[in-house]
Amino acid sequence: MSWASVAIARVRALFGRAASERDLEEEIRFHVDMRTQEHLRSGMSPAEARTAAHRDFGRLDTTKEHYRDVRGVLWFETLCRDVVHGSRSLTRDWVFSLVAILSLMLGIGGNAAIFSLIDTVLLRNLPVRAPEQLRFLKEVGGRSPISYFSVPWYKQIRDHTELIDGMLAFFDADGTLLVSANADRSGAQPELVRAQLVSGNYFSVLGVRPAAGREFSMADDAFPDSHPVAAISYSYWHRRFNASPAAIGAKILINGSPFTVVGVTPPEFSGLTPGAPPDISVPLMMQSRIWLDPGSSIVNDPKFGWLRLMVRLRTDLPEPKVLAGLSLIARQIDESLAASPAGPGSIHAPRIEFSPGQQGLDGLRARFSTPLLILMLLVGLVLLIACTNIAVLLLARAAARQREIGTRLALGATRPRLICQLLTESSILAAVGAMLGLLFAYTTSQLLLRLLADSPIPINLTFVFDRPFLVFTGALTLVTALICGLLPAIQTSKADITTSLSSRALPPGSSRIGPARFSYGKLFVVIQLALSLVLLVAAGLFVRSLSNVKGVAPGFDPDDLLLVTINPSMIGYRDSQLNATYETVLGRMHEIHGIRSVTMTSHSLVTPGVDDSGFSVPGRMPQPGEPRGVNLDMVGSDFFETMKIPVVLGRGLNSRDAEHSARVAVITKSVANQYFNGQNPIGKLASLGGPLIEIVGVTPDVKFNSLRDETAQVVYLPYGQPPPWHPAPSQMTFAIRTGQHDPDLIASTVRNLVSQYDRNLPIASIKTAEREIAGSIVQERLLAWLSAAFGILGLILACVGLAGTMAHAVARRTSEIGIRLAIGAQRSQMLWMFLKESIALSLAGSILGLALAFAVSKFVTGLLFGVKPMATSTIASGLVVLISVVIGAALLPCWRASRVEPVIALRCE
Repeated sequence: MSWASVAIARVRALFGRAASERDLEEEIRFHVDMRTQEHLRSGMSPAEARTAAHRDFGRLDTTKEHYRDVRGVLWFETLCRDVVHGSRSLTRDWVFSLVAILSLMLGIGGNAAIFSLIDTVLLRNLPVRAPEQLRFLKEVGGRSPISYFSVPWYKQIRDHTELIDGMLAFFDADGTLLVSANADRSGAQPELVRAQLVSGNYFSVLGVRPAAGREFSMADDAFPDSHPVAAISYSYWHRRFNASPAAIGAKILINGSPFTVVGVTPPEFSGLTPGAPPDISVPLMMQSRIWLDPGSSIVNDPKFGWLRLMVRLRTDLPEPKVLAGLSLIARQIDESLAASPAGPGSIHAPRIEFSPGQQGLDGLRARFSTPLLILMLLVGLVLLIACTNIAVLLLARAAARQREIGTRLALGATRPRLICQLLTESSILAAVGAMLGLLFAYTTSQLLLRLLADSPIPINLTFVFDRPFLVFTGALTLVTALICGLLPAIQTSKADITTSLSSRALPPGSSRIGPARFSYGKLFVVIQLALSLVLLVAAGLFVRSLSNVKGVAPGFDPDDLLLVTINPSMIGYRDSQLNATYETVLGRMHEIHGIRSVTMTSHSLVTPGVDDSGFSVPGRMPQPGEPRGVNLDMVGSDFFETMKIPVVLGRGLNSRDAEHSARVAVITKSVANQYFNGQNPIGKLASLGGPLIEIVGVTPDVKFNSLRDETAQVVYLPYGQPPPWHPAPSQMTFAIRTGQHDPDLIASTVRNLVSQYDRNLPIASIKTAEREIAGSIVQERLLAWLSAAFGILGLILACVGLAGTMAHAVARRTSEIGIRLAIGAQRSQMLWMFLKESIALSLAGSILGLALAFAVSKFVTGLLFGVKPMATSTIASGLVVLISVVIGAALLPCWRASRVEPVIALRCE
């Protein structure tokens, strides 16, 4: 019989059992009839011939079983029977099954949720053609490493080398370039969206095909301001155009300039910056229309490095050879640019280096890789605790099934067959827990994504049930089933037939070692308690770190403070128009009923963004190694009064400090201490690279960029007196002290006020100061909340395991308890006998947990703020919590042991 016939027969036996049985019966009957005819021809009677035929053929039942094994898929049939039997057994013991499934749901679901973020942030490649061939460019060997390049530099190296398959350029300012787009020039309110400037070959080099319309071409990016076209993302197409085909060819406004939509990117493509997908892409040559001042084109400026470059390597050239060739070309290009009148100056033998590009830019990975790996470790410990907990419960459950196991062995069951049956039960628990865990993972991931969305730089990630996620969950389920069930199954299958059927058998997982009895259940409990202590210590460290960060004084009062940021430059406002807009909007905000005060600032405090400006004092020589830059903040009148920043020396800034009045500034204490050597700086002069300014006030230090940063050196200037080299602020944040009113209730009034001034004026942000500060500590909150949840969950699971172990021990020693009580033992002695066993287990777990916590603490040092990794108070708190909860969990089964009646216990014996 050919292999195809065998395969067909096996499939028929698997899915057509009734037909297969009929075929088998007919075949057996055919063979018996043929043998009967042979015996009849030899002279036997019909009865003798039929008897002889059956005797020659053999036992019908044995023959049928043999042929079923040959023609059928025995392992699958056996598995189906094991699944049915295991399901019935677990259904009867529903309390155990419910506890086990819930434990695994939390463990598997938590791991799956964290993995989904790790896959998105750390592991997932770009959804483009052959992402492993992509590399980012960086130039090193000059004055400093260069990751941003000018358009002329890009064009020359793109057009003069055959070493690569293609080179693209793009600019998204770390994914934060926001534009105002309007699908109808006279229609709905425009919205702020993410955008990027890309080269004409951007999509072709990446191998990204449009979902609708066309991709950009080199002709779209040939000449400045020549092709106002745009490609929109799939999500923006659905959100703003309802996925209408009419979107192709539609006009949109970007920063006040009309563009034509020519294409839609596919749904899986989200740009080259993970977590910051662009909604709109426009050609590089349209830069002057949407970025910087109108008409101020930088596309031909060799000094202005602003583009990130990516190359696609050729498969037939080794990477070192490509690097060497590109370095030679780059050196020639730099020399030619340096020789031009607009060149950047002398060159110091630059060379090209590559960085991996298959996963896009690494800003999100650098920011969240360590926290996510720490969280994966913690949630992995939770799953391990859940697995050991279920192993303990399985051992206890096996003790109640000793007679069943003994009966199976007596009837001929082999150890491998018994292990397979027991592993099937643990696999059923793991599979059901995994299915429920997928729902838990989805819910948890949505909470995590919402938490990350509060970041000062919004992060836009998605949760999808893709192949890597499902493969990880499936593998995790399989491993979980083995961890939970393998050792209990092996220990249970070791049972001896005689002792299993007797009433004095040792429980599975127990063996005598000298005078004592060793129990795997107790070992599992010790492991659970040790891992729980690690989780408690980690939770304590991260919670204390969050508390320390939240306890940092920002230098101003964030209560009842609403921050509203507008960006008139996005719709074409420039220079004097900007100042006039700020003045008008500020005046209208003063008219809002019930507010205390209003001011404005070019930099919202506790917000990322460093303005490193030169600051000097006439006659003072800079000291070696001292910081030489300060942060500029251009503010309105009543800034210090509204923000509640006290002026400790001199005065603040007021309405008299206008554009044409004497140039003044207020500095922070750190600036005064560094540049004025402890002397009174009031009335002293300083320079910011232009006319001298007079210091009129000193304020306490504030947190300029984040609560974690060291105290920043800040110089406050009247917004009408920027340094000559500093343009008028393109956006301004208005700080509104609301008084008795809820800031969120004022927000709608402010939106209406801005819309009345100019309905197209974009509001970049509107939030309370408290929310902005909370957003600056997203990482700390993520670690603190999740580690605390994992710690509590791990402790609960460990306590369940300990309580189950002690309850099982009490049940096994009921007769011993009765004898002790009958000969005069006190009930308090029985209580203490079991309670001290629980304390011993908790102490053993604590010792092991301290060693593990010390090893883990080295990985979290950089994530802590104001707390040492092995803080004594945190460890002591974790120990107290662990031992207290453990004793509480063990108290009930121990108390039950002390309440056993001797007569009932001896009667059971």
